[in-house]
This record gives sequence, structure tokens and C-alpha cells, in this order.
Amino acid sequence: MWKKLLILCSIALFLTSCSLFRGGDEEDYSHLYFDIKLSELASDRNAEYSSLCWYGEDLILLPQYPSYFRSKLDQDVIFMISKEKLSRAIKNKGKRVVEPETIQLVNNETYKLVPGYEGFEGICYDGEFFYLTVEYNSKSNKGVLVKAKMSEDGKQLEILNNEHLILDLPAQVFNASYESIFVYEDHIYLIYEANGIMVNQRPLVKKISKDFKTVTDLKFDHIEYRITDVTSFDETGRGWAINYFWPGDAEHYKPVESTINSKFADANNLESGIERIIPLIITDNQVKYDRTRSPIYIKKAPRSESCNWEGIVKYGSNSFLLATDKFPHTVLRFLKK
Repeated sequence: MWKKLLILCSIALFLTSCSLFRGGDEEDYSHLYFDIKLSELASDRNAEYSSLCWYGEDLILLPQYPSYFRSKLDQDVIFMISKEKLSRAIKNKGKRVVEPETIQLVNNETYKLVPGYEGFEGICYDGEFFYLTVEYNSKSNKGVLVKAKMSEDGKQLEILNNEHLILDLPAQVFNASYESIFVYEDHIYLIYEANGIMVNQRPLVKKISKDFKTVTDLKFDHIEYRITDVTSFDETGRGWAINYFWPGDAEHYKPVESTINSKFADANNLESGIERIIPLIITDNQVKYDRTRSPIYIKKAPRSESCNWEGIVKYGSNSFLLATDKFPHTVLRFLKK
């Protein structure tokens, strides 16, 4: 009798612990936001921006398939918005069109590394090299980390194909891979996209040395829905991640509904989709949800079309820039807490 009761209590405690957001969803911090208009080329929805990062003080926008632009420019490209253009666009609250610069992506042979190439998913910069994650179809059960170097004139980003690392995925979820990447204290960190309790028994974060010689698995929390991109992490080990759910992914992600506990449920629920930014922290050699900070809900109208947010960077001390991947169209958004 007591043994059965103890087992039942343990299961209940385990399921309750999956709800990381209880008590933290009672305030909407997104008081100010507007969308930054991009030029016709950069706003093409087929750019499918999958990640953002800072290159010094300039913003890099990474298309999932840089080769898409061959038909328009006769070369593979990624995009960059200079600090000057970006500052001006934010100052005038997105009222004027911004034309990003194009950077040619050269020597990209990542499609040869593993069968089933599905493009780039994450990018970060450490002051010398860029690091990018590459996705392959679910049958491969692999992801790739590759290094890249910017030319001295800032016009070309060269993929260093010989400096790559092929990694097993921690779970088999349709169309999920290592979507998020950041550098912290001289190591590269990769976060897998699907970490919900029903689809990933052992969520983890890959901690990788910059020479790719050592790989360590760090513990990670069970966090429902998708994690599609992360900001950089500050000196205290704190950063932010996009936590997104499209209702059409319910079959693949099997979300636990108890993690929804917000007075903004009309706009954020399993039927209309989840769009929020969640706090993460590196501590005790693990990466986990930071319970000392509240998640930020991205404002949207109830029952509105879901926005597939896949790119994020911090802007200043209390703002973010966000980008969508194709759906409902290309959006670059400024959001202030």
C-alpha cells in the first residue's frame, strides 16, 4: 500500500516539476515593439532566417539556405546590418526601409558531410571565428558543427569544411536538430531543439572546445515546445532563448499542457501557439531554466497567425531583436522589455 502510494507521489512530483513557468508568467514585459522593414531582397520569405548573431556591433542574419540567392545574385549569401543602419532604424521605429549588406558565403560543402542536408540552423561569433550548426533530415540522426572565417575586407565568409564535428542527436524528433549555439568562457554550447518530457528522455547541452577535440554532455531541463535560438550569455552565465510552439507540431512534440499557466492564455495556448522568450542560466556545470527571472511573452492577437521565431539577439541591456523563418513572412522585430 505505502509502496504504491510512494510511486504515485513520485510520478506526480516528476510531472509537476516539468512545469518550469509556474509563478513566473504573471506579467507581460513586452511593452514596446515594432517591426523593422527590410529591403525586397532581404525580406524574401524564402530567406528563411534561422539565426541571428553579433559580428562586433553589426548584426548577422543567417538564411537557412544561403544558396537560395544564387538565382538572384549568382552567389550564396548571408546578410549583415551595420550598427549605423540598425541604430537609425530603431530610432525611427522601423518607419524606413533598411537594406542589409550581402556577405558571400564561400566554400560551403556541408551538404556533403552527412546525407539529407537541410541547411544552416545556428550561428555565433567568438571574436575570431564563426561557428555554425547544420541540420540534416531525421533519418540521419546527426547534426554538424562547422567553423567559418570572415575575410579581412568583411565581404566573404568562408566555411572551413575540414574543421567540422559530426554529432549524434539526443532524441529522434521530426525536423529537430541543434538549433541554438553560443560561446561562453572559451567553449561552444549547442542546444537541441526538442526537450519536452514526452519526446526527450535525457535533454542535454553539448559543451565543445573550440578545437573540437573535447565534447561534454551537460544536463538540461525538460522544457516543452521548441528552443529555436539563443542570445549570447553574460559574464554571470545568464542568457535568453526563444521558446516557440506551432500547433501543427503537436504530433511531433507531444507538449505537456500543464506548462501553460499564464493570464495571457488567450494569445498563448496550445491551440493558437506559444511565442515567448525564456531565461536560461549556466550553473554547476549545467544549463537550466532560470527561475529568478520571468519569461517574456511576445505580443500577438488572440487566434492570430503563428510566427515562427527562429532568430534572437540581445540589443542593449533590456531589448531584443527577433527574426522569423518564413512563416507567416519574414519579420525582423525590435522588442523592449
